[in-house]
Amino acid sequence: MIELVSPRENFIREVAARLQPKGKGEAAKDYSRSWVVFPERRPAYYLRKALAEREQTSFIPPVLESMDGFVGRVYEERLGKRDRLIDPLDAVALLFEIQRGESGFVHEHFMTADSFFPLGMKIFHDLEELCLAGATTVQVRELDLSPELDEKPSAQARGRLQSLASFYEQFYAAVKERGYSTIGSRSLTVLDGLKPELFADIETIVFAGFYSLSKVELKIIRTMMNWDHCFVLLLRGKGIESVLRELGPEGKALIGKAEDEIKGPGPEIEFIRSPDTHGQIFALNRALEEKTRDGAELDEKHAIVLPAAETLFPLYQQKLTALAGDQFNISMGYPLSRTPIYTFFDLLLELVQSRDEDGRLYAPHYLRFVLHPYTKNIYFPAAEHTVTGEGAEEKRADLTRILFHAIEDELTQGRRRTKSFWKLAELETDEAIRKAVQEKLKAVEDPPDVASLMDHLSSIHAQTVGPFGEIRDVGDFSGKMARVLDYIYKSSTARLHHFFHPFAEAFTRRLDDLENSLLRDVRFEDRSAYFNLFRKVIAAGTVPFEGTPLRGLQVLGFWEARCIPFEDVSFLDVNEDVLPSFRREDTLLPMAARTRLGLPTYQDNERRMEYYLDTIVRGARKVRIFFVENNDKERSRFVEKLIWEKQKRERERDGEKLVRTVQYRVALTKDETKPVEKRSAVAEYLKTINFSATALDMYLRCPLQLYYSKVLGIEEREEIGEQMEKKDIGSFVHDVLEEYFKRFAGQAVRERDLDAGEMKRLIARKFEESYGGDMAGNAYLLKLQVERHLEEFLLNYQAPVIRDLASQGKALVLFGLEQVLQCEIHLNGDTFKLVGRLDRSEKRGQDIFILDYKTGANEKYVGINFKKLVAEDRETWNEAIGSVQIPFYNCVYGWMHHLAPESIQGRFLMLGKSHLSPEIEFSPYDKDENVRAGQVQTMEKIISALVREIVDPARPFEPSNDRGRTCPSCPYGYLCNRR
Repeated sequence: MIELVSPRENFIREVAARLQPKGKGEAAKDYSRSWVVFPERRPAYYLRKALAEREQTSFIPPVLESMDGFVGRVYEERLGKRDRLIDPLDAVALLFEIQRGESGFVHEHFMTADSFFPLGMKIFHDLEELCLAGATTVQVRELDLSPELDEKPSAQARGRLQSLASFYEQFYAAVKERGYSTIGSRSLTVLDGLKPELFADIETIVFAGFYSLSKVELKIIRTMMNWDHCFVLLLRGKGIESVLRELGPEGKALIGKAEDEIKGPGPEIEFIRSPDTHGQIFALNRALEEKTRDGAELDEKHAIVLPAAETLFPLYQQKLTALAGDQFNISMGYPLSRTPIYTFFDLLLELVQSRDEDGRLYAPHYLRFVLHPYTKNIYFPAAEHTVTGEGAEEKRADLTRILFHAIEDELTQGRRRTKSFWKLAELETDEAIRKAVQEKLKAVEDPPDVASLMDHLSSIHAQTVGPFGEIRDVGDFSGKMARVLDYIYKSSTARLHHFFHPFAEAFTRRLDDLENSLLRDVRFEDRSAYFNLFRKVIAAGTVPFEGTPLRGLQVLGFWEARCIPFEDVSFLDVNEDVLPSFRREDTLLPMAARTRLGLPTYQDNERRMEYYLDTIVRGARKVRIFFVENNDKERSRFVEKLIWEKQKRERERDGEKLVRTVQYRVALTKDETKPVEKRSAVAEYLKTINFSATALDMYLRCPLQLYYSKVLGIEEREEIGEQMEKKDIGSFVHDVLEEYFKRFAGQAVRERDLDAGEMKRLIARKFEESYGGDMAGNAYLLKLQVERHLEEFLLNYQAPVIRDLASQGKALVLFGLEQVLQCEIHLNGDTFKLVGRLDRSEKRGQDIFILDYKTGANEKYVGINFKKLVAEDRETWNEAIGSVQIPFYNCVYGWMHHLAPESIQGRFLMLGKSHLSPEIEFSPYDKDENVRAGQVQTMEKIISALVREIVDPARPFEPSNDRGRTCPSCPYGYLCNRR
C-alpha cells in the first residue's frame, strides 16, 4: 500500500499513526513487532519521541532502521547469513590485490597502495552501484558496443569500462571467498530470498520518506508493498512523480494527487544574501535574537541546516556558544581533514618527511610542529596521570610553551636562522638553547632546573617524532599514529579543546580500521608513501556528530534533516557547488553508461536534493535561505527557483526586491598617522641610550621608527627562511673577512701574502659552523658565490690597492678589525654616548682610512647629495642624506683619537658590485680635499643637531614625509597604519 503525505502534515506522526502496540491496558506497550525504515537514522529519534508522547508510559519501541540497516538485519537475522560486512578499507585492499595481479586494469601510476587508494574508493563505489543496479559483468563489458547508447564512449572511456568489468567480475568473487559481503551483495541476496514467511512475526512494516532508490532496493520495496502488513509512505514534493512511476500501477494512480498538492500556498520564506560566511551567521543571530534570549523557545522544531560542513565551527563560535549545552544539539558529519588533530598529524608527518639521510630535520617544519597547540601544551612532567593530594607533582603546560618559544627564538635569531637542518639530538644538547631556556625561566615562579626541562624535550621528541624513524608496514605505521594520539590525549591540554573527544574517537576508529585492515601488511620502500596513504584515508573519513537529545535548537547536515518536520528552519550556504554539490567526474562510468544501466547521474542527484529541500521548506512555517554572493560564489539554482515561485505568488517583477542583503560598514580609508608626543620622561630616557649611525639613519628616515625601536623596544620577529636574506649574507661575509685579515693586524699586508686557497678553506669552515654543513639548494649556491666573489676581492681589489701603494713607496698596514668606537660628546650641558663598530681601519702610508663593507651595489643608498643639502634647512636633510654612517665614523674616530675628522678618509667597500676592483671604494665626500673638509664639518654639525633633536621634548616623533621611500620596507608599517 502506498500513501502520500503532505509536507504540511507532521510526517513523523503520520508514520506513528500506522503503528499499533501489542500490549493492552496497563501492560507495557510493545511496538517491537513493527519495523520502520527511513532513508536516514535521524527521524527514528523523532518517531520514538512521538510514540512516547502518545503513550505517556513506558513502551518497547519498534525496530527502526535505514535501508542499509534493514537489508543487514534481514540478511543476518532472517536469512541467517554469518559473513562479515566488508569495510571500505578492506574493499580497497582487495581491489589493490586484483590491480597488482592483473596488469593493464588501470594506469601504472596507481601500482602503489597510497596512489591507488582514492581510485580504489571510487572503483568500490562504482562496483557497489553496479551491484545495486543488478548489472551483470556481460552488460558492463558490452556497454561500449551497445547500439542503444546515444553517446558512444571514447577510447579512454571504453578502457575504463573494460577495466571496471574485470574488477566487477573478480571483486565479488574475492569478497565471497574471504568470508565478506557488501551492501550490494547483501541486497541481492535479500531480494532473492524475500518471502512473507520471513516476517511471520512482524505485524507492520513501513518504508517512509524515500525518494531515490537503487534498482535492487526498489524491487525489494515493490515486492513487500504487495503484502498486507507493508506500507510505503512518501512525502509529496517536487519530482515525487518519478518515484511513483517506478513503484508500479499503484504509484502511477497517485501522480495526479501529488501534482495538485504542489500548487498550494507555501510557507513564509526569507532570502538573505551575504558577502561571506560570517555575514550569514551575523544575520542568523539577528533573526533568532528574540528566541535566543529565552532558550526555552528553541525546541526541536527549530533547525539550522548546514549543507556545507565547514560552516559548523563559525556557527558554533558565533552562535551556539551563547546557548547552554542543553539548548542545542548537533547531528551531522564533519570532515576529518578539517580537524585540528589532522593539522597536528599533517605537521608531524611533514616534519618526519623532511628528514635527510643524516637524520636531520628541516627547521621551519620543526617549529611549525612544536608550536602547534597540542604539542606546545604537553604537560611538564608529561605523566599520563596527575597525582593529587599532598606531595603531588603538578602538571604544567606553561613550561613546555616556554621551552619551545625559547627554541623558536634561538633558531630564528642571527646566523642560526639560516641553518636549515638540525638533528633532534643537537637541539636537545645545544648550549645556546639551554641558556635561552634558562634565561626565560628567570621570570617563572617556582621554575624547574634546566636539565629536567631539556630531558622533557627529549621525551617529547621520543614520543612524537622518534617512532617514525623506522616503519615496517601499514599496520605498524597506523599503530604508531594511534599511540601518538593517545600520548597527546593523556599528556597535553588537547582534551580540553572544543570537540577534541569526538575528533579523537573518529581518528582512533579510522586508525584502528587501517591497522586491522587487509592493507596492514603492505610495505613501502619510500616512507612518504605511508604518509600519503594516511592523508588519503583520513580525507575519506568524517566525524559523525550523532547528537540524540531531541531538545533545543537542532543543527543538522542537509541529509540529516530529511523527513523531519520543522516549524522554523534556516538554511546556510545555499550556493552553487553546495546545493547541488555533485560533479560528473565523481565516477569512472561515462554518463551514457550510467544512464543505460539505470545508475544515478548527477542530474538524478540534483533532483534528489531539490526534492528534499522542497519537502523541508514546504513543511515549515518560517524558512530563511542564506547564501553568499561575491566574486567566487553565487547563489544556488534552487534559490533562483524559490525566488521565481515567490515572484509569481506575489506578482513581483523584480526578484531582487525579495532578497535582503547583509552589508558591512567598512571604512576603506586609513586614519592619518599622528605624531607621538615626546614626554619629558621619554626625553630623559633617550639621553641615556647609545647613539649609533644606525639609530641616526633610522631617525632620519622616520622618527616613529626610532620610537618603536628604542623607546618601546619592539623588534621584528625573525623567521627561519628558505632563502638567506641579504643581512645573513652580509653578516657571513663580514665574519669571513674579519677572520681572514686578523692575522695581518698591526703589520703591513703584502701581495704575496694574499692566499685565495686559504680564503676558500676559511669559507668552507665558516659555512659549516654557521649553516651546519648544509650543502643543498640555495645554501650551496651561496657558498659558491661567496667563494668566487671573495677570491675576486683579494685578487682584483686588495692586490691592486697594495701594488698601487707600493709604487708610491707606501705600505698598507691594518690596525683595526671589527673595532668598537665609543666617545662622549657634550651638547647643551648634557653628555651623550656615541658608539659604532668599524669593520676595518688601516693606514696607507700616513693616511688613516676607515672602511665599511657593504654587500649592496647601489651607492645612492649610502651617499650624500651635498648640492641639495643645506645644513641650516632641516627640510633638506632627509632627501639629501642616504646614510650618516661614514660621517659618523669619521667624527667618532676623530673625537676618540683626538684627530680632526676631516683628516680621516672614510670609504664604503661596495662588495655587491658585479665586478670587483679598486673602484668599489666609495666615499660620500668630494675628492677635492678642501671641499671635503667643509663637507665633513657640515656633517659634524648635522650629527650633533640630530642628537639634540632626538632628545628635544618639543619635537614629537613624526611619521616620515617620504612614504614611497620609507614605508614599503618598514617593519612597523602596520603599527602606524601605513600598510
